[in-house]
Amino acid sequence: MLHLLILFLIVFIPLIFFFFYFKKIRQRIIWQILERNILKYHPKNAWYSSEITKKIAKCLNKLPKKKLHLVFLSLKSKDWLPLQQYLTLDASEEFNALCKHKKNPKAGLLQKAEQALLDLNIKQTRKIVESLTPKNKIEKARADYLLAWCALEEGDLLTASEKVAAAAKQFQKAGFVYEEALAYLLGGTIYRVSAVFDTADFMLKTATQLFGFINASAKEAEAWGTLGMLMVTQQRFEEADDAFDKAQRLFLLAQDKTGETEIANQRALATLIQNQYEAAEKLASAARKNFAKLKDLRGQALSLDILAQAGALQMSWSKAFKNAKEAENLYRKTKNLSACQEMMLLQAQALLAQEKLAESEKILRKLLAEATKNKTCFHIANVYNMLGLIYLQKGELKRAEGLFQQSLSNELQTDRIGAAAIDYANIALTAYRRGHKEIGDKNKEMALQCAKEAGAENLLKLLSEAKF
Repeated sequence: MLHLLILFLIVFIPLIFFFFYFKKIRQRIIWQILERNILKYHPKNAWYSSEITKKIAKCLNKLPKKKLHLVFLSLKSKDWLPLQQYLTLDASEEFNALCKHKKNPKAGLLQKAEQALLDLNIKQTRKIVESLTPKNKIEKARADYLLAWCALEEGDLLTASEKVAAAAKQFQKAGFVYEEALAYLLGGTIYRVSAVFDTADFMLKTATQLFGFINASAKEAEAWGTLGMLMVTQQRFEEADDAFDKAQRLFLLAQDKTGETEIANQRALATLIQNQYEAAEKLASAARKNFAKLKDLRGQALSLDILAQAGALQMSWSKAFKNAKEAENLYRKTKNLSACQEMMLLQAQALLAQEKLAESEKILRKLLAEATKNKTCFHIANVYNMLGLIYLQKGELKRAEGLFQQSLSNELQTDRIGAAAIDYANIALTAYRRGHKEIGDKNKEMALQCAKEAGAENLLKLLSEAKF
């Protein structure tokens, strides 16, 4: 009897352990194959969750080798029916939401929040996330990712970076490659906005590799497009063109027409930054037409945004105002509040340039009320600065100086030292005009110091040579 017990311990227990270990490895392989086939043609703006594919892989792991092989063959031709016959009703509804982009009536709060984010409804995203209590570490990571997006939209870059780092770490532990890549893509965007370019570059390249590993062509393309925009910011224009080319090919492979057209908008922005105004307008106009065919309001809004900026840079103020107004209307429909506010500011700038002071002020007052009510990454200091310029032109120097002071206070709170230099210069100008030479000298000195600290050499030279 003792011999049999020893034999059982030595032989059968390791066999049982090996059996369950093999089942686990098999499920992981099924999960990877399933994920790669689903994501190959998955649009970048469509909802996806590794949790669902993992659950489906668990169902498929019960199938014998022959039936499993037939399921895999059908996946290659995007035939989901053989797979769905092995799923429970709940799993089938989740699969339809994933692959057929159908609304799941039983969707949980997290899925609803993630869909709200895809629709760029940040306010709704935050509202849903703050109403739920995560049940496990993965749900906490998903919530952190969503909150990171909300923080970025609100201009809270520190919170955004902390939340996305926590989410990426947990996704990596769970083996959720898609979500980990999403976190790196968002992290790259956060650090790009923060002007921490080396970290942004690393994160975005990591995102391209992870998306490539799981065959998520459209998301890999999006990551390459974002990386291209980072390179444009750094004036690495040839590298940016290569990144845009890679993105274009991947969107073509994924059959994502919306993504392809978004790259056209990014190329338009790149040419605009290089002061190639006609080329930028041509690209943006073509993109706008394609987005109209696709009935994509967000894409059309960005195209109009670029056209408005091109008009402003060429001092074609009527054209700039018209395109900015149209862009604002579309941004408002798609609930992109920060972009909406930027377009209102551009309209006010166009009117101010045409000396339509009352009309410009009316827009700025409305913008100030909206920006105060709805916090976004929009810099409210710009509104105070422009209002100050209006009162400066009116000759109401005391009110102008007060507005420049409000602008300065906001710039210093957000550490925008270069912008603060302009406010100090404007305060100096109003002080000199009011006959307050001592105050003027002090603020002029502060303007020069801020420009120097910000490394804004052109601004420093301009302020040094300016006659106040």
